[in-house]
Amino acid sequence: MERQREIGLHIINEGEYTKGGDWLSYVDRRFEGFEARPPIGGKPLILQGKDRDEFADFYKYATERGTLFYEPAGQIKQSRPHWVAVGPIKYIAADALRREIEIFRSVVGRDAEAFITTTPASLEPYRRNEYYKTQEEFVFALAEAMRTEYQAIVAAGFILQIDDAWLAALWDRIGIAMGLDAYRKYCEVRIEALNHALHGLPEDRIRYFCVGGAGTARMPTT
Repeated sequence: MERQREIGLHIINEGEYTKGGDWLSYVDRRFEGFEARPPIGGKPLILQGKDRDEFADFYKYATERGTLFYEPAGQIKQSRPHWVAVGPIKYIAADALRREIEIFRSVVGRDAEAFITTTPASLEPYRRNEYYKTQEEFVFALAEAMRTEYQAIVAAGFILQIDDAWLAALWDRIGIAMGLDAYRKYCEVRIEALNHALHGLPEDRIRYFCVGGAGTARMPTT
């Protein structure tokens, strides 16, 4: 926090260290309704894609040397469980979330402006649906569960930063095969699910960050 202030940042964040430094796996223990299973085909989505096929030698070289991702202190997991929805999705980590918020507030001070990052559709690539009737229903169920987290962050006086990096990254992995029109529809559904989760929250307390710019969330107006 002090280093952020020293370089002149006015609005700082927790660096996701209250999440263990791994922005995806922190939610693994926050949902009810999933069980861990191997991914279909045995190859997780993060290891697929046109880019990995065309530059396979580079990815092999970087992976073997542990330099593909910058991971100080080794926080980022090299492998992740693949979760399957087998029942209603529920958010069950209100106490853990409250503790993270309290820790951050105690560090930044009562009146400091700061933001906390959380994630929406980026949860989906490591999860499969076997419970809901449609994939769209499954996506909205994830969004509804995450709504608990979004509301708590804003209620605590922090800016909510929505980090949706996977929405852009999935173009290389599934979008090219789908075709542009189908992928646009895919993104639209997930943006609408996010809008559902953000409904009622003040627009000036929300930031949307999508690496690559594959889509832009329409912030709720009511």
